[in-house]
Formats: sequence, C-alpha cells, structure tokens
Amino acid sequence: KMTPKTFLILLISITLAVAIGLSVYFYSVISTGLPSLQQLENPEQMYASQIMSADDEIIDHFYMQRRINLNLTEMPQHAIDALISTEDRKFYSHWGIDLDRLFKAVAKKILNPFKRAEGASTITQQLARNLFLDLSRNLERKIREAAVTVKIEDTYTKDEILEMYLNTVNFGRGSYGISVAARTYFDKEAKDLNIAECAYLIGALKAPSRYDVRFNYDRALARRNLVLSMMQTQDKITYAEYEKAIETPVEVREGRAGLVSSSMLAPHFVESIRTEYSQFLKDKDYDLYKDGLIIYTTLNDKIQQYANEVVEKHLTEYQEKFDKKWNWKYHKKFEKDIISEAIRKNPEYRSAPKSE
Repeated sequence: KMTPKTFLILLISITLAVAIGLSVYFYSVISTGLPSLQQLENPEQMYASQIMSADDEIIDHFYMQRRINLNLTEMPQHAIDALISTEDRKFYSHWGIDLDRLFKAVAKKILNPFKRAEGASTITQQLARNLFLDLSRNLERKIREAAVTVKIEDTYTKDEILEMYLNTVNFGRGSYGISVAARTYFDKEAKDLNIAECAYLIGALKAPSRYDVRFNYDRALARRNLVLSMMQTQDKITYAEYEKAIETPVEVREGRAGLVSSSMLAPHFVESIRTEYSQFLKDKDYDLYKDGLIIYTTLNDKIQQYANEVVEKHLTEYQEKFDKKWNWKYHKKFEKDIISEAIRKNPEYRSAPKSE
C-alpha cells in the first residue's frame, strides 16, 4: 500500500519529469528554424523597382512582389489608427503577446471546440509570421512565432514594427505594403488616402480576397464600416468623421499598379529598359526585381497617353471599315492555309534544320 510520503515523492518525480520533458521539447523547437540576429536586424525583403516618366509619374514596376518602402511619417495616420483599433488595441502597452486576449481566445475555443478559433495574434506576431515563418497552424510554429515575436520587440521600437508591418503585409491583388495598395485600389499616393479608404484597406487585411469589393460589395462595405466603428469607439476619429465615412460608397479603381503586371502605357518602352539594363544592373550587384530601384526615363506620361488615345481612335475607325469589307465567316475555312503559308515563308522556319 502506497503511503502519503511515497505518493508525494511519486507526484514530484512525475511533475519534474514532465517539466524536464517540456523544457527539452521547447528548447528543441526554438533552437531550430528561428532567424539569426542579423536576419532580425536586416530582414530580407523584396521591393518593386519603379519606372518613372520625365514628368514624375510611375509608368510601371518590375517586381517579384509589388512592394515599395515608405517611412512611417509618409503613411496616412488614419491607416495606422485603423490598424491598431482593429488588430491590436494594446499594441503600445504589451511586449509582443497580448496574454489577456490569448487566454480569452483559448477559453472560448475550449467552451466551443467546434467554433472557428478566434484570432489572438498581435501586430508583432503577424509581422513575425509574415517575415520569418510559414503559415502552418501546428504547435511548433506557434512556439517559434512567440519566440520570434519577443525577439522583434526586443530589437525594434513600436513605430519601427508598425512601419515594417505596413510595408510588408499583403493587401490582396498582388499588392504588398500600403504604398502599392493605395495605387492598386485607389490610384493615389498612400499619404492621400482618406478615412474611408484607409478603413477599407485595413479591413481587407483579414482576408483580402473575401473582402475585395469586386467579389462581394456588401460584405466589403460591412467590413469597412466595422473598422470605422472600431476607430470611432477608440476615439481615433470623431463621430462626425465616422458618419461621413460610412456614407461614402466604396469606389475602388484600377490604377497603374492594378491587376496586370504592365501598365500598358508603353509596354515596348518598358521592355526595352528591362532588356537593356538587366545585365548592367546585375554587374553592379543590383537586382531589378527585388531591390526597389527608381529608374528615371525620358518618356513623357501625358504625351504618351495622348498618343495612345489617338492611335486607338484611328485603329477603331479602320477596324470598322475593314470589318465591312472582310467576311470572316466566308474566309474562316482558309484560315489554316493562310497561317501555314505564313509559317512556310518565315525566314527562321525556312533556315531551320530538317528533322530526320
């Protein structure tokens, strides 16, 4: 029969074994897969290179990820306020992890295990995940995320964390960072965004495709208005500003940095820059697609637009005349022969070696 003393010794032994086992497990997790101090201080990021016209307009971008770096002072204050109000109200008071919010999320999950888990990630945790970790939901990734979060808070000021976050987060439509997002959605500089536009962009961060106005206007509007409500509740905007903003319709436009990779203003001109200077920049140890270069050109944006409009007008007129004279239905049966003849007359085809 086990005595109280024996039971106590056994309990202490089991507790120590579990504690040691957990310690070893946590150490093994955080000792691998974490960024080095150098990586934390200089996180590797890809920035889009901008092609500028002679009249200081953006013609196009070269990029792996469309991202243009801005200082925090160049970002709209309303976007910063919307972000903190929506994602992390205690941002300036916690040390990277909001324990109250975390415990509430865990408790709700325990009480209702079938309900989707409530988000408890702070802005710093989201930044850690975006910069250094994958998007898996397993326990090991969560532990690493917490460790990286504490390191980031120890390395950077709160304002630097906000600046990195708003420069790197994905706003949807291939837009990384608020600078590109402002052009993609509203065709304007980030600093010129109004309250309603800032609320729309920050609201979309939760799920950019789900809250894209193109797919579901009412859902996008409701999400934007929820962000505005949170901003008003947190005294980031006045009630008058809130009322004005929620009455503003969501008017998203396709700017120069829209869905396609080329602005189509002067695609041949842009391509000539790429072919002429890619190797030159590579020799100078620059990457056209990652280093955020600003390339100034002699092309005038307004003159090129006028030229494009004139060409399009005349081509439309000539296309109508051509369509009247050409019977597409009648000539369709000759289409294959015409294409084959054109191929046979092509010099490259004629000089190509014959297959045996």
